[in-house]
Amino acid sequence: MITSNRRIWTSFSARRRSRPSPIVASCRHQPPRRIHAYAPPSNQQTTNTIMERQGAEDASHGDQTTGPPRLKVLQWNVQGLRPKRHQVLQAVFEEHLDIVLLQETLTPTDFEWRVAGYTPHMLPSLEGTRGCATLVRSTIPHRRVPAPVHCGNGVEVLALELQVGGLLLLVYNIYRSQRHQLEAGELLSLASHSSVLVAGDLNAHHPML
Repeated sequence: MITSNRRIWTSFSARRRSRPSPIVASCRHQPPRRIHAYAPPSNQQTTNTIMERQGAEDASHGDQTTGPPRLKVLQWNVQGLRPKRHQVLQAVFEEHLDIVLLQETLTPTDFEWRVAGYTPHMLPSLEGTRGCATLVRSTIPHRRVPAPVHCGNGVEVLALELQVGGLLLLVYNIYRSQRHQLEAGELLSLASHSSVLVAGDLNAHHPML
């Protein structure tokens, strides 16, 4: 098992209502943790829930014969993907992850990353940006969102649209440096009427942590 400074920050719109009600989980400098995202059937009033569990009693991955479809998600600010590719791949295959959201990859435009059984989506590191990457299990139908909602000048956003069972799920991978301002108005508006998972490094540490 890998120990690292992986940060986990997840947000889900909890119910269809006039105002979004995100659920947020945050931790820093913790041992690796799994995120289990449960997507209830679309005909239920509650459209999204997210549960985070840590322990050895997880059910075997892929056994989704009962209950809603389940996703295993990892969010990690890698601070340079190339020297940590083996660590990332170890986590991917040991944890049987469905989605991997990486920030500060520091990878150029011509960087190629191939992972067996997964489809990579890259946001390169250009002048003034740090780069993001999202890995999705290839068996999950998905597409890249060409024009994600605006989250602020200089804020890096990589968005995908996934088909999870009967649910259309938007996944936003976000990196905000300390010198930029996050503007979440459009994203929260989107979450008020769509199923949205937001994860990333927002450099917005809660004063209580």
